[in-house]
Amino acid sequence: MNNQIERKITVPNSIMQSVGITYDQLKEILIDLYALLGEKAVELIPEHVNDFGTLSFIVNLCENLKKLKNCKGFNAHISRYNKRQLKSSYFVTELASFIFDKVDNLSLEPMTSNSKMGDILVNFGAQTIFIECKCIESKNYEYHEQHWQMFSILKPFFINIPHEISITYRQPLSDDNIRGLGKAIKERSNFINSNGKIIDNSEVSVYITKRQTSNNKNVRIEISMIQEDLIERCRYPGHLFGMDGITLSINGPKVNYENVFKEKIRKGRKQSPEKAPYVLIIDGNSMLGVLADNLRALSSAFQPTVNTRFSSAVIVEHNTSLRTVETNFKFHVVNNPFAKFPINEDFFRLFKES
Repeated sequence: MNNQIERKITVPNSIMQSVGITYDQLKEILIDLYALLGEKAVELIPEHVNDFGTLSFIVNLCENLKKLKNCKGFNAHISRYNKRQLKSSYFVTELASFIFDKVDNLSLEPMTSNSKMGDILVNFGAQTIFIECKCIESKNYEYHEQHWQMFSILKPFFINIPHEISITYRQPLSDDNIRGLGKAIKERSNFINSNGKIIDNSEVSVYITKRQTSNNKNVRIEISMIQEDLIERCRYPGHLFGMDGITLSINGPKVNYENVFKEKIRKGRKQSPEKAPYVLIIDGNSMLGVLADNLRALSSAFQPTVNTRFSSAVIVEHNTSLRTVETNFKFHVVNNPFAKFPINEDFFRLFKES
């Protein structure tokens, strides 16, 4: 083992158990990763692993790269890996690994046209299909100032409320509306005897988690997150604030991704092949808004004389199972009825929930 591999990484026993591997198995995984990634392994593999997500990423990265190592373009794919683009590079790796066993042949980093490089090229039956992968950032930071301003206005109303409060709003609220909301929550907090929603209308909903005492007033918390409403199937940008004994989660507004899709399609157009089917696959994990609305917005981008180079677009959601550390995929396919090069329907049977 070389000196770089001998550099130890520390992982708590509880995390090892959640992933279901032993330290000997982890040692073998690291050996394989250093062989596959070379010097990039030093940059990409952390010395301290303190959560399930990071360790499962290390395990899956190794398995996926091992599956793809004999593909044409593998070295070019590895060269794309760096910390700044880790998410987008790994998204390509995950998808290529998922598709690999389902097609006749797969290449990485293929040349499309005008010396542009794509992500994946597959041969499936009689068709050669180019696949371009795009990640979308949630951009929660764009809503931090808005959420912090709301917290500052609401804070005086919640000084003596020990409970955890979660606010979800659909459209931006004026300062007067925020003050009115704070007053309504304060009045209703006197009658709270269990967890649940105390306000729920078309504009805003408020959920209370009952507690007897406030948090430590000396502790300050600020966490960026995506809050998903499972009933609406909507993902909201959110921030959790904790200060002066108050714990408040603020989530909203509902985000429209139509312009984001237009930009991704514009960039994807530059890498499109001239005379072959072309599929745009978008990572939906960090996508905000309502899934159905996002699919409609994506579909509306395909017009009789616009974006006809795209055969289809796909939004994919993916997650890792505990213990098995397997990635589960759910694909939402939007076919382009105006595509210059349509794709055989059999190809889309590959994109089934796994």
